Amino acid sequence: MKLTFVSMLLMALAPALTESASAASITYGSLGIIKGSDVENRFLRARDECTLEASTPPRGHPFSENFLNQAALRACLYRKGFSSKGDYVYPVPLFGNPVRAISSL
Repeated sequence: MKLTFVSMLLMALAPALTESASAASITYGSLGIIKGSDVENRFLRARDECTLEASTPPRGHPFSENFLNQAALRACLYRKGFSSKGDYVYPVPLFGNPVRAISSL
């Protein structure tokens, strides 16, 4: 009985597992970011520009392990439309109507 259930479960999940492994290696939430997509191209362009900006003394520091370099890199990526959370980077909307909390006094 248990063997039948496990084998049916594996047969049902096998296509999804192989498809998700080959579709994309970068994910945003549970959605895969396909190589060559607009989001990936924007991020790579922003990363290259921000890495150069963060390594210059007026904003950052030449050593990538330095706090000033990391802070300048995060600030530049946010200006370009990406939010850096530790080792992960997420796209953020630059335009539109952001939701703001309004406190009633």
